[in-house]
Parts: sequence; structure tokens; C-alpha cells
Amino acid sequence: MEGENTMQSLRSRIIIGLIRNRHLFKLRLKPEVVDKSFSVEEFRKNVDEVSRKTSRMPKGIEVVPAKVHDMYAEWIIPKDAPDKKVIMYVHGGGFISGSCLTHRMHVSKFAKGSGIKALLFDYRLAPEHPYPAAVEDCVTAYLWLLEQGYLPSDIVLCGESAGAP
Repeated sequence: MEGENTMQSLRSRIIIGLIRNRHLFKLRLKPEVVDKSFSVEEFRKNVDEVSRKTSRMPKGIEVVPAKVHDMYAEWIIPKDAPDKKVIMYVHGGGFISGSCLTHRMHVSKFAKGSGIKALLFDYRLAPEHPYPAAVEDCVTAYLWLLEQGYLPSDIVLCGESAGAP
């Protein structure tokens, strides 16, 4: 694969490094431990804040808000994307965090690189919505795409972490 651009960008490495080491910004030497004192709400707030500050959309991408039944969703659409092909992107976050906001920039790079529009959606998060709520919402999004006229062979399932198919 010599000569191919398969390396993670410097900007991406910096952002991931900042997220992984966010405890240092609070003057803590050790990262958070998920125990009884761990606050999911605070964790989400911090991740959203970093996402707002660091997210810049690539040129040539349009973001169109949508509704998938009761879920907020976004179409991430590269210029000249075909009408009948779609990436259904299930964001990560351990089913406790993540959203269109936190994954919009990431997914836009997949959409732009492939030339195919992507559907990103906010599934219900635990602990407010325990298992299987998030999984049910993923199935709902897939069925919604079928209702919109997409063929199963034209839907690419993508995701990372909890969202990995």
C-alpha cells in the first residue's frame, strides 16, 4: 500500500489525543474511572463541548437535518452523491454517549471519500434508556431507510465502537 494515503491525519490524532487525555485539562493525572462516582451527564457534556470546538466540516458536504420516526438524524451529503445509495452510520460511545454532533465531522469524511451520502442518527442512550433501546433504534433506522425506497443491497452499514456492525 505504499503511496496510498492510509495514515490517520495529524489533526485527527491530535483531537483523539485531546479526548483521551481530557483529564489533564482538569489537572488530574489519572483518567476517569467508570465507577459509582462517574457522571454520564458530565462525560457527555465534555465530549459535546470538545466536538463543538473542534468540528469543521470538509468542503463540499451538506448537512441536512432529518427525522427518523422520533429520532433526530442528519443526512451528510457530498456533492454529486447518487440518489439510491446510502451509508447508515451507527455512532460509537458505548451506547452511553455520542450523537450527530459528536460524529458529524467523522462521518462527513467517510461520505466525502466514498461519494455516498450518509445517514447519522441519535439513538437512545443508556442509562436513561437501557438495553435494548439503542439496538431497537438502529433497527428502526434501517427499516426507515427501506421505507424510503433504499434497497438492502444499496445500504452500507458502518460504525465504530458500540456502533460497529
